[in-house]
Amino acid sequence: ETSNAEKQALEAEMRELQKTSFTWQFCLANMNHFMNQYLWFFSALTVENTVTHRWSELTSIERHQLREALHALYSGYEIDVPALQREKVAQLVAMVGLRQFPDENPQYLDDLHQLLQAKFNLGLTLCRATGDVITRNHTDVPSERQKRFANAINQHIPQLLAKLTEHCAFFAQQLKYNQSIQQSDPTAAHLTADSIELKRTEQYTMELLQTLQQFFTWAPLTAMQDTLLYSIASLAQCVETYLDIAIAALSTLGELLYSHKVFPQRAAMVGAILPLLAQPNVWQADEMYQDKLTDLVRLLVERDWCQRFNDKEFPAAELLQHLHTFTFSAYGALAFADRLSCWRPIVRSGPEEDGLDVTRPRDVWQHGTGRELVNKELLRTIGNAVQVVGSYTLSRMLFHHDSKQLLESLDNEELDDNMETELQHYYNQCLDLIELIAQYHPVYITNIVFEIIGNTALPYQQVFEICKILNRLRTPSTPPELVDPGNFTRIRYQLRDFSSICQMLVRLCAPLRGRYQSIDASIDWVISDQLCLFLAITDEMPTDRFFCRAGPSLARDFVQITAQLLMCLQSLLQLGTGAQPSPHNAYIVQLFMHVARLLVPLERLEQSQWSLLAMAASNFLCHASSKRHLTHYLLECMEPLYSTKLLHLDVFSMKRLNKAICTCFVSPWIHPVNEDAAVCQKHEQLLAQYILIRAQDLLRLEPYDPDWCRLLTAGVQSEHEHQTTGIQNTQVGTMESIKTEIIYLTDLIENFSDYNGLVKERLVNAYRPIIEKVLGLYQAICAAGQTTGTAAFTRQLLDFSHSVISVLQVQLGESFLRVIVRVFVDRFESATATCHRLQSVSTLLGIFQLIVDHPRSYRELMPDIIEFSVFTVWPLFRDQNEAILDEKLRDEVCQALFKIFHSLLHERFELFRPSSNISGGDSSASQASQRRLEAILNSYGLVIMGSSDAQLINEVLQSMQAIQERWQLFQLPVFRTQFLSSFVTTLLRKLVAADGMLHSGAIMNLLYSMTRAGDDCKQDQLDAAIQSLLLAPDAANELNSVMKATDYPTFAQQLEIFIHDMHIQQKQ
Repeated sequence: ETSNAEKQALEAEMRELQKTSFTWQFCLANMNHFMNQYLWFFSALTVENTVTHRWSELTSIERHQLREALHALYSGYEIDVPALQREKVAQLVAMVGLRQFPDENPQYLDDLHQLLQAKFNLGLTLCRATGDVITRNHTDVPSERQKRFANAINQHIPQLLAKLTEHCAFFAQQLKYNQSIQQSDPTAAHLTADSIELKRTEQYTMELLQTLQQFFTWAPLTAMQDTLLYSIASLAQCVETYLDIAIAALSTLGELLYSHKVFPQRAAMVGAILPLLAQPNVWQADEMYQDKLTDLVRLLVERDWCQRFNDKEFPAAELLQHLHTFTFSAYGALAFADRLSCWRPIVRSGPEEDGLDVTRPRDVWQHGTGRELVNKELLRTIGNAVQVVGSYTLSRMLFHHDSKQLLESLDNEELDDNMETELQHYYNQCLDLIELIAQYHPVYITNIVFEIIGNTALPYQQVFEICKILNRLRTPSTPPELVDPGNFTRIRYQLRDFSSICQMLVRLCAPLRGRYQSIDASIDWVISDQLCLFLAITDEMPTDRFFCRAGPSLARDFVQITAQLLMCLQSLLQLGTGAQPSPHNAYIVQLFMHVARLLVPLERLEQSQWSLLAMAASNFLCHASSKRHLTHYLLECMEPLYSTKLLHLDVFSMKRLNKAICTCFVSPWIHPVNEDAAVCQKHEQLLAQYILIRAQDLLRLEPYDPDWCRLLTAGVQSEHEHQTTGIQNTQVGTMESIKTEIIYLTDLIENFSDYNGLVKERLVNAYRPIIEKVLGLYQAICAAGQTTGTAAFTRQLLDFSHSVISVLQVQLGESFLRVIVRVFVDRFESATATCHRLQSVSTLLGIFQLIVDHPRSYRELMPDIIEFSVFTVWPLFRDQNEAILDEKLRDEVCQALFKIFHSLLHERFELFRPSSNISGGDSSASQASQRRLEAILNSYGLVIMGSSDAQLINEVLQSMQAIQERWQLFQLPVFRTQFLSSFVTTLLRKLVAADGMLHSGAIMNLLYSMTRAGDDCKQDQLDAAIQSLLLAPDAANELNSVMKATDYPTFAQQLEIFIHDMHIQQKQ
């Protein structure tokens, strides 16, 4: 057995063999004789390498020999040659054609036509290879040569397309004939073509459809014939006998629609696709076929419906009829939901419910000057179709109407990437369409929903009855009706239908509040019923008694409908401003009390079930806390909650409840209007007390206490070690408790970023002791020396500081900010350059970013921030410090660093602009400004040329362009004299580099701006830059000429050609 070392040596030897001048000739002459597949592929790669990398070294005779040998090899293949072999040689033939047709090899297309005539599959493969050559960008072929080849091919597309059309029509007729015979008499196989010929016809048809699909992506189609369109459509109907061909035909039609190409049959597309929808047994076809047909119809409706549905030739009524049948005969629930998206453009084109007012100007009804408006009959047809789709979709959402048991197969446990279950995803797709229909037919849709709600034979009312049965019991036993196995599935489906109906109400009714008196009355009736139901479910103490009586199998379902019920009430209840009476005001206080009950521990429920109730309850209270007139009631209900640390709740519920409580505390200052001073004082005290409770362990901590210093520097110790050292029994909380407090305090302050200054003043007063404590902790940790155990905690402290400055920057004041900046800078500079220190620097830079971006000047803070960023942090990366081994960490810090560089230059450029009037006292300041600017520009140049982070390079390029546009950076004397030449050189080298194409647009913009920096020394700088590239004289002259282009389009086009040619020279 050959070892890896031997294999590598052999491969190296073969690569060297490929570079000889004679190997390609030997390989090409013997490719037909090589039986070993590895040897054959080595030969093919040798020829390919010769064409792509050594073409310029070949003489005209050798090129002729290579072309003729390849053509002889390819045209000599039998029609059953292996596909991989055929495609590889066809690719080589096309690559040579790219370099020679039509000038040195005018026979290329004639040879292609002959192959289509004599060996059809070989001709098709060469067609596809030709298309691949045209659609790819070849770095080894000059741009002008590629355009020449593509233009020459395009001129002959009509003849080529006619040939393909002829074959497509023949195959469609042949397969249709065979299918009709097999359908009429399955035993009459002798009447069809023999099996070998039939299989070959199927193979050719599949390859032809693949070729056409590729053609539609790049070839001009103005000469396309009607026969081709209808032949493809005919093949798409052969689904019963030739499934793969039918699916390929649908994909081909889809590509034709998707391509945005101009072709004469564009208006006839609907006529070709409509019979596919009208197939009598399409609902029984393969699922993939139906999905492809759905995609095709969706594309047709999106592209054609709104523009053409009023045309006389457009079969709008037929399309609506067949689309309705196709939609509601879907093979599965998700397939049905997918087909609903086809109706969205149709809904938007229809009339509104309040009458067919066709005199109104409406884009979708009137397409242009002189066009006839939509006739009333067609609008009525569209409106009726849309209403029927809406009502049927509402029915299809209910298990009660799911006679085919399509919904039963949908999973309701596992979450997808969008945090939805399969069943919820289905509901959302249905509700998206129903919500859209309700915008045009609100009364019709809501009437159907209210009929579903009011019908005692349907699930909504039946769930009410089940809850009444559970409520009447005052014992922990489960009622017999729920224990009976025969009722279990039915009850579970009723509960799920109740949940989906609540979702309907949320999506449909809330937006219609106040628009229709009849709808408002119905919503009030629904709210009253739901309020009574929720209060009944949560009436007992503890609340989990009700769910326990439902039994372990149904408890989760009842928990889900209770959470859904609360979400529905949150959406439908008009809590208002308190100025107007509401029919539900009498229940509000009781409702708040019952909601708060769901936030105390419910020990007899599973944690996941209780968390679901807690999330719904905290969300509801958070929503209600924004209403000033309800603050008093909410605080009264939540009093048992805001006197504790809420550690029994899950993270989401705790954060939402924290926000609800604090919003109530600051409510007097959210909309301050004649607030009572005593009330304001009480709320301010409550806020301060609540924040202190949230931070009690943190505030008890003394950073310089020996025990805590040891704990902080040693990291998080085990619980056993805490106990043995006596720390666990002190009044000071554990490290984990303090970390948790900081997390919630950080989240809490972020909730108030958009509130007014009065609110933030109260918050800064409450937070100031915590901020000072955090600064002390940060100083203590840095003084003791960071370790692995404290790195994460240090990052938490910085994250907290970042959030505080983001929200309370103005309220903290410039003097306090100066203290914060000095603490961070001094401690960072005094620490050793370790990985642990660097893990926090990106957050630290983010804090400084907030200060730099703020509209206030903060001139006294800027020098420290600039010096820290430019001369402390950047050298760590410029000098490739060995401590920075983590590439992810390096990228993170670099992104933050150059973001602050950009903000400093873009927002505060006056700090870097040299003064024109320099006196003795200002000389040192001016020199410092210039020194900082030079350092940042040098860092930009180093990143552009040396960084492997494409995103960072792009951000630096965009930053330079933005600074130039705002401050005319390239016109500054310091840039013209010290940086122009080096930046032009750097940008050109980057453009020629392997990854240069990723940034070509941004680099060309910068080069154009730099070459326009008018100055008498500009040409000297450009000459120096071009000379430093060490180009050949002709190339240097060409580049010099490009740089003198008078407009950007010419400059970009010529520079792109120059760079492309440079790539070719590099490869040679």
